[in-house]
Amino acid sequence: LPSQGMPLSRELFDLIKLNHGDYASWALWNEPQEGDLRLSGGMNDAIFENITDEQLSQLKPEFVFVGLNLSIGSVDTLMNFHSVDNHIGKLRYALRNSPFWGAYLTDAIKSYSNPDGNLTMEYIAENPEIETKSIEILRKEINDLNIENPILIAFGRNSFKILNRNLKGEFRIIQITHYSHQIEKPVGENYKNKIMRKLMQELGCNAW
Repeated sequence: LPSQGMPLSRELFDLIKLNHGDYASWALWNEPQEGDLRLSGGMNDAIFENITDEQLSQLKPEFVFVGLNLSIGSVDTLMNFHSVDNHIGKLRYALRNSPFWGAYLTDAIKSYSNPDGNLTMEYIAENPEIETKSIEILRKEINDLNIENPILIAFGRNSFKILNRNLKGEFRIIQITHYSHQIEKPVGENYKNKIMRKLMQELGCNAW
């Protein structure tokens, strides 16, 4: 695993928020309130509006998790991957107490929104300039994170395909199962084991 450099400064956090807050976020979430039994309970708390020093110290820009695109039209600043739905809770569950808690989160495609990944792939096949512009933005994001050799971790096959055909050779790119993939119950535990095995195998990290 890359050794974590200096903790992320508040200035850099604010820069990312300002430049990329419409589509990016961090793998940091509150826990559900007592009595809230939903896997994704509490995930939509707006924790980045007044981020504490303690939260700031948990951010790990050396890991960049990349989804395909926004599934809904727009999100509040730094609130991508921070909704209460049937799937995203698996991600919080899987990353708790892992070396990847606090990783940077973003999407490969920036200006097109669709929950259906296959339709997104069809759309960018017909409009390749969308992919070109999106990758330019992604490069800028990674550059703004100011990390020497960040590792890109793609959620699912489609995101991996896009990263691979544009950034292969520039960055290390790893594919993990998408959290919206059909997972056997208990979904949180099974998703965690699935991605943990893959990340241990690829990066040599310890189990969590």
